Amino acid sequence: MTLIGHTSKKPVFLIIQPQSEPKRRTPPRRDGINARSDHDC
Repeated sequence: MTLIGHTSKKPVFLIIQPQSEPKRRTPPRRDGINARSDHDC
Protein backbone atom coordinates (compact mmCIF):
# COMPACT_ATOMS: atom_id res chain seq x y z
CA MET A 1 0.00 0.00 0.00
CA THR A 2 2.81 2.43 0.84
CA LEU A 3 4.58 1.67 -2.46
CA ILE A 4 1.41 2.36 -4.48
CA GLY A 5 0.86 5.65 -2.65
CA HIS A 6 4.43 6.82 -3.31
CA THR A 7 4.29 5.77 -6.97
CA SER A 8 0.97 7.55 -7.45
CA LYS A 9 2.33 10.77 -5.92
CA LYS A 10 5.54 10.70 -7.99
CA PRO A 11 3.87 10.52 -11.46
CA VAL A 12 1.28 13.12 -10.46
CA PHE A 13 3.95 15.66 -9.43
CA LEU A 14 6.09 14.99 -12.52
CA ILE A 15 3.08 15.40 -14.84
CA ILE A 16 1.73 18.53 -13.08
CA GLN A 17 5.12 20.32 -12.90
CA PRO A 18 6.27 19.60 -16.52
CA GLN A 19 2.86 20.70 -17.88
CA SER A 20 3.22 24.11 -16.17
CA GLU A 21 6.81 25.35 -16.73
CA PRO A 22 8.95 22.57 -18.34
CA LYS A 23 6.40 22.25 -21.17
CA ARG A 24 7.44 25.65 -22.61
CA ARG A 25 11.17 24.98 -22.12
CA THR A 26 10.96 21.39 -23.43
CA PRO A 27 10.09 22.16 -27.10
CA PRO A 28 12.86 24.80 -27.54
CA ARG A 29 15.45 22.54 -25.87
CA ARG A 30 14.48 19.59 -28.09
CA ASP A 31 14.87 21.74 -31.22
CA GLY A 32 18.38 22.74 -30.14
CA ILE A 33 19.35 19.13 -29.44
CA ASN A 34 17.97 18.00 -32.81
CA ALA A 35 19.88 20.75 -34.64
CA ARG A 36 23.10 19.76 -32.86
CA SER A 37 22.50 16.07 -33.61
CA ASP A 38 22.14 16.87 -37.34
CA HIS A 39 25.43 18.79 -37.28
CA ASP A 40 27.17 15.93 -35.47
CA CYS A 41 26.03 13.51 -38.18
